[in-house]
Amino acid sequence: MEPVQAGLIRVAKRHPRMLRYLIGAQIRLAPKDAEQAVRQMLHAGSEADRIFAESTPGVLDALVEIQREGIRRVEGLAEDLFALVGEWGISLGEIAAPLRFWHGDGDAIAPCRLTRRLVDAIPGASLTVVEEAGHFGTLRFLPEARRFLASGVAAPSRRASGPGQ
Repeated sequence: MEPVQAGLIRVAKRHPRMLRYLIGAQIRLAPKDAEQAVRQMLHAGSEADRIFAESTPGVLDALVEIQREGIRRVEGLAEDLFALVGEWGISLGEIAAPLRFWHGDGDAIAPCRLTRRLVDAIPGASLTVVEEAGHFGTLRFLPEARRFLASGVAAPSRRASGPGQ
């Protein structure tokens, strides 16, 4: 995991009040040009991710838009980190819906070992490790993920209960 990401996760766990301040400082130091920031990130990551992002229509534009929003709204990254380290209110072993994960083996932002821990804890979950892909390379599997979701396998029907349901 990148040292900055790992540090922010430690702060989120131990000193949550400091997190927004540190993220704000990180954003102030980041390039204000979102496209430049994304290109720096891609060049620092896996070669496969850079090639994919630059050669697949719409991917680079989407990453730039995500970066713009991240620069504009500090709270988003803080909320993500709090969700990552906080209590989820569910036991992963109780998840009954089939889940599929795709993860790049070269992901330095969110290492594959973290996804493996989820897959090991969720009955019936499966993991496809994408060789030579970093954090963004698994985006090429979006069509497959959409087909999985559209198949209805991922969303078992549930009966609504309670007042007015």
